[in-house]
Amino acid sequence: MHKPNRLIHALFAPFCFTLAMWVFFTIAQANGHGMTALGIKPHNLHSLHGVLLSVFAHADLRHIANNSVAVLLLGTALFYFYRNIAYKVFAINWLVSGTLLWLFGRSAIHIGASGLTYGLAFFLFFSGLLRHERPLRVLSLLVVFQYGGMVWGMMPQDNNISWDGHLLGAIGGLCLALAFRKSSLVTQPTKPAPMPGNQQTTFTQDIDIEYLYKNNSTNN
Repeated sequence: MHKPNRLIHALFAPFCFTLAMWVFFTIAQANGHGMTALGIKPHNLHSLHGVLLSVFAHADLRHIANNSVAVLLLGTALFYFYRNIAYKVFAINWLVSGTLLWLFGRSAIHIGASGLTYGLAFFLFFSGLLRHERPLRVLSLLVVFQYGGMVWGMMPQDNNISWDGHLLGAIGGLCLALAFRKSSLVTQPTKPAPMPGNQQTTFTQDIDIEYLYKNNSTNN
């Protein structure tokens, strides 16, 4: 796959997800409703839907803008460099970050995709360190350079910020990096099936090719 096409494919899923965030936000703003009903309230069975839906709920324009940029950048990096496992990682990260917050978060209503973005950032960082591919390690350094300040967002400094959601999302990303550390990043090509009625093995075919090559070289 050519790089421009590969980049477009990598951008597609993060763009669709970000677009869905903005659709939810726009509808809520137009109707004058808050989005806390979509949030996660830990240990509350009535807020279990928030495990899936809280990522689409944002408090204000600045909140959704920050998360949009992070989802687009980190998500595109995930789908570009980890294209064979990207959908699995993204979906599991989404579920794990929300579930951990519902199980272990402090008593509050948590909204936003920050837990998801922390999971993506920590997955990209630790996965690059655990693998031996140079481009992935460079990507780890770029994540640190761009999002190193995210570490402060996991500290309990402001009760209006879901720092525990950030922390639990980061833990989820680390666990995913460990779980997928040996997974192939690209789909391996499959060998073509032999033609019906052709009983010649690959080994004998290779011998025939080498024999013909030597004969041609001798004749010349």
